[in-house]
Amino acid sequence: MDSKTEILNKLHSKVTDKQVWNRYQVEASLRILQGLESSSCTEEKLNQLRLNFITACLQCLSIQHKAETKDDQLESILHHAVSTVAMNVDSISKTKELSPIWNRFVKTGLKCRYQNETLLRTLMSLIPKVYHSHHDNKLEGMVHVPTIYQMILSHSQFLPTMLAKEEQHTRVKETLVELLVLMADTHPVCCETSHFGVLLSSYSASLSKTDQLLLYLMNIYENNNAVMWEFRPYIWGESALEHHRNRMKFGRSLWNQPTMRDILNLLDKEKMYETVMRFPWKQTLKPGHQDNRVIDAAIYDPSFLLPLFSHLLTPESVVDCKRFVEWHGLGLAVVALSSTDTAMRSAAYHVILSYFHHLEGARFHEQRQILYLLNCLKNSIREVNTRLPSVMVIFITKALQLFFTPQSAMYSMVHKFLLIKPEFNLQTIPQLQRLLFSSDMEHKEQQTWLLQLCESGLKDQTDFYIYDKKCHFFKLIMAFYNSPTCNQATKQQILKIIKCAISIRAGAMELGRYHGLLPWLQSNIMTSGDVGMEEILSIVSKFWSTVSSSSVKKHKTDSKIEGKKEGTVSIRTVIGLLQICVAVIERLPERVTPSLLHSIVQLVHSVMVYQHEMYTDSLPGSIVKPDHFVVCLYKYAEIFKDQEILENLKGKTGDMSLSLAGKSQRKKTGREKDKKSVDASDKNGDEDASEEVQRECMRKLLRILRCFTSQTLKTSQLSSSSIFFLLRWSLSKTLEIADGQLNSELDNTSEQLKWMNEVVTNCEAVKDDIVMGNANEVRGQLLKVYSMTLNHEYNEPCHVTGSDVTDETVEETSQSSSHNQTNMGLAVHSEILNTLNSIFWQLTQHCMSEKKGEFGSVIRRNVLTTSYKQQFSDQATKSQKLPTTVEHNAMLMQELWTLCEKPHHSMLVQKSLQKEQQPRTPVSQSKPKKKEGKKDKVKTPKKIKKKL
Repeated sequence: MDSKTEILNKLHSKVTDKQVWNRYQVEASLRILQGLESSSCTEEKLNQLRLNFITACLQCLSIQHKAETKDDQLESILHHAVSTVAMNVDSISKTKELSPIWNRFVKTGLKCRYQNETLLRTLMSLIPKVYHSHHDNKLEGMVHVPTIYQMILSHSQFLPTMLAKEEQHTRVKETLVELLVLMADTHPVCCETSHFGVLLSSYSASLSKTDQLLLYLMNIYENNNAVMWEFRPYIWGESALEHHRNRMKFGRSLWNQPTMRDILNLLDKEKMYETVMRFPWKQTLKPGHQDNRVIDAAIYDPSFLLPLFSHLLTPESVVDCKRFVEWHGLGLAVVALSSTDTAMRSAAYHVILSYFHHLEGARFHEQRQILYLLNCLKNSIREVNTRLPSVMVIFITKALQLFFTPQSAMYSMVHKFLLIKPEFNLQTIPQLQRLLFSSDMEHKEQQTWLLQLCESGLKDQTDFYIYDKKCHFFKLIMAFYNSPTCNQATKQQILKIIKCAISIRAGAMELGRYHGLLPWLQSNIMTSGDVGMEEILSIVSKFWSTVSSSSVKKHKTDSKIEGKKEGTVSIRTVIGLLQICVAVIERLPERVTPSLLHSIVQLVHSVMVYQHEMYTDSLPGSIVKPDHFVVCLYKYAEIFKDQEILENLKGKTGDMSLSLAGKSQRKKTGREKDKKSVDASDKNGDEDASEEVQRECMRKLLRILRCFTSQTLKTSQLSSSSIFFLLRWSLSKTLEIADGQLNSELDNTSEQLKWMNEVVTNCEAVKDDIVMGNANEVRGQLLKVYSMTLNHEYNEPCHVTGSDVTDETVEETSQSSSHNQTNMGLAVHSEILNTLNSIFWQLTQHCMSEKKGEFGSVIRRNVLTTSYKQQFSDQATKSQKLPTTVEHNAMLMQELWTLCEKPHHSMLVQKSLQKEQQPRTPVSQSKPKKKEGKKDKVKTPKKIKKKL
């Protein structure tokens, strides 16, 4: 411990005003400090070492900020080291040495690295530690928090950064606002009224994370007695700069107060309509750090707009009632009545009531219609602050817009419905039967309008209850889907509604259990084209993600049967999903897009893994056969140009896999022959296959293959050569993934070897292909896994360069810290070696069972001994590297297999082994013949010359 502390002190002394650490010294110091944390060092001494380390890093960063040549890698390592150490510190004690270094770091960092996200993150982690109480603002020699806050706001790059539209500035903008929120929340003295104009100029009133943080920051200002009434009504964005500049220039008396028209002109009409249709019904009125807040920059924030509308609709204000409805202001207030937040609904009722009073005195053409509609809404509400269903509030907002378009086909239909009675039935879908089964000339427009209403109005479980129990809506549309009068556009809308329904867990369970959703989807796959297949497949994937998202997998239950596993998804649902997967695979089009293949592989992978873990005993036979897997693998090879797979699977005409592939190409329904679907498939077929999608598909295909048991592979129509190819391909791809990152791929490698061991154990033909056939690649891969596992180390030692600190000293300390390995990693490590030993045992037994018994016994005696296993279990936990005897055994295995490849070599080995096992005669009884020995010495070189 003293040697490590001495090394740290020497490293800290190297940092001066002109000399900084290199990245190796930073990593070594951090590694040594982390090693001391797990030792018996006192907390007081550790805090002092941490403070010295942070001080040295900050000094290095300050020098780097002013350096002529910028070293991004070193700065990134320093920032990471400071943030890592600061997490373990409750507070940083202020000293005379820290104050000038901290001040220099803050000033140079904000001056030279203002748009550096890493610097801002480091300030966020250090400011709460340095200024951990409000009294720390008055420390002598330390820059105050309000000063740092003012430096950020008054920087010349603040407004350009906040007003930038490029995506590269989004993260910097978000981090910058998070830093301001942190300082204003913990130190309210930072809040000044003069800052409010700058904050409004940076605000855009959307639901992006940056805008929500800015709204929360302005709320902090308001709670800390900042004078806000001068800025009302609030103008935001770039327009706020000009308004506030004129107000400061001419004074409040000559400055024109913005009107409602000026405020509404700042709003985008299309964006307001999207906000109404996609209203965040879980959003709260009070801004803050809630987990359920929606992040969507494409819609406006109702937490800002509703208080703004409330101010614009005060009794003394001049209100343009018609424009307020046209710009969806009233529609936003009506839709907010479906919010789950009580405060949001109260604000919405207040805005509607204020508008109602102004509407009574207004004069425009649609005034009486809007007034009658609001009276119907008022008559339908029986309780205070009632939450309305989403489908009803969407209907009201659509009706408001229809009043301004009398040429619409729905104008007369909606008016007739409103005149039936002066109130609404809140527990039904308006005009469902009348519009869905309309016989008018405009029946297509009416059906489209109704289905759009139902899609936008299906938000939560309450809406699903109205749709299903009150109106039997899903039975109607599922029956109407297969009707000859239902065109392709209407089918697409019906599928969208079903997708919205299954995104609700109660809706997915209800449709799957009582409405036969999965058989209905499977039957539609038979008749759908390529585009329809993708839509149905996305619905199936959404259904599976919904029903399995909240499921808790219990690997061990209190059941009397040992090893029984329990899943929350029923076995009937799993079978239905697997049957849909089979139907999709059997009807794959000739040209498959990467997105379609990825969706299929992802769905098959997820369901099969769940079935393999939960219902292995209940489903003795596999619904998805290995032949279907080969079809997916063949399509994967066609898309990503994998010649190895194409060459090995193309000539297997006896396999059912290729007959399925041909069948899927030959079977084309009438809808697949449609020009639109063909054009769409041709267009999508030219998509560039990204490497990320390819890597993800390969990982999931490997996991699917491991779900097939050896018995399933043997009973399938795959030939032994195909099974051997799948084994060889899966092993090579697993090694390709694990190469260089064995730490993160230990479990994957272990599972692959266990599956291979099971296949090798039960498939004699595979053993023949590996041992006797041309399988040098497989044998080499197995030995490569053996070598990788033996030579693998969990942590790489880092070296320190310097004159006073030697490499040997730092290497010793880094090696001592690298011994902190996890027990789980060692356990998986042991499993890999044990599985490899089992594979070797099976192969040598099969190879030497009849003709090469002596050869097999030597391998068993030298490699597969019980003493080795005991030796590994005893020594693996003590040292990082495995026993050297195992390396010798691996080398012996490689040499013996090399000899096995040539028959005459194996015979020579057998003869030499037989001679070794013959009883030796005593030296006294032996009579060597000199002449024969001379003949041997002379004849051996001649034979070699003749062979050459």
